[in-house]
Amino acid sequence: MLKLLGNVKKQLICGSLAVALGLGGLASGAQAAEHNWRFANLYTRGTAFGEVYAGLAENIESMSGGRIKVKMMYAGEGVDTTGILGAVKSGLITMGAHFQPMNAGELPAGIVEVGLPGGTADVGELSVLFHEKGWDKVLTQAYGEQGLVWLDPYIQPPVYLLTKEPINSIEDFKGLKLRAPGAYGKFVRNLGASPVSLTWSEIYTGLATGVIDGSIGSNLIDHRDGNHVEVAKYMYRLPLAGAGAAGGGQPEGLEQVAG
Repeated sequence: MLKLLGNVKKQLICGSLAVALGLGGLASGAQAAEHNWRFANLYTRGTAFGEVYAGLAENIESMSGGRIKVKMMYAGEGVDTTGILGAVKSGLITMGAHFQPMNAGELPAGIVEVGLPGGTADVGELSVLFHEKGWDKVLTQAYGEQGLVWLDPYIQPPVYLLTKEPINSIEDFKGLKLRAPGAYGKFVRNLGASPVSLTWSEIYTGLATGVIDGSIGSNLIDHRDGNHVEVAKYMYRLPLAGAGAAGGGQPEGLEQVAG
C-alpha cells in the first residue's frame, strides 16, 4: 500500500486545494484486499474542480487495480468545509481537499501554502519553490505534526476580487464586507474593509443577501461555477494573489494528506 501511495503521489497532478489522507486509511488498506475510502472536498457537484477531485478518486481506484474504492463527498454531503481537516485527523474521512485559509488556526503553514497576496503567478517559480527550495519539506513537517501526510501541490489560476460595486481606488475598499479568509483578510483590513470568513458554497447567498459586498479567495473558474457574477458584477482587473497552490496527490488546491 505504501508503494501504491508513492505511485499515486508521483503520477497524480491537480489544482489548488489540499487533500488529506488519513494514516488510519493506509493501515486499513494494507490489511484488506479492498478498502473503502471517503474523500471530502469543498466543491459542489458539477463544478470544474469538483470534477478534478472525482478524477483523482478514479485514478486511485484504477492504479490500485480495484483494491481501493473511493467515495466522493462534495460540499454539503456529510462534512462541513471548515471541518474537513479535522475530519481527516479524526479518521472520520480518509482523504480531504480543504481550503487552507479556513483552517488557519489549526495549520498556519497552510496560509502561506495556498498563496499570499501579491504572490507570483509564475507556475515555474512556484514549482521551484515547492520542489527545489525546500517548501515541500516544510509542509511535510507541518502536516506530519498534525498526523497527516502531505502530497505534492497543484497549481490553480490567480485569485480575483469580485464586488457588487466597482472599486476604482483604495478609498472604495473602506467599509466593505469582503469574504476574505486567512492572509486575504489581513490584507483587505489594511485597506479599510472588514473581512468575513465564508466557505465557497456560502459566497453566492452571502452576496445575494448583503451579508458580504464582495468575495476574495476564489479564482475565475470558482467565480464562474458559483454563478457569483449574477449577484456581484464587478471584478477588480488585477489579481489579489498570483497562482494559488494546494497540496495533493492532490490538489483547491490541493494539499493531499495521508494521515
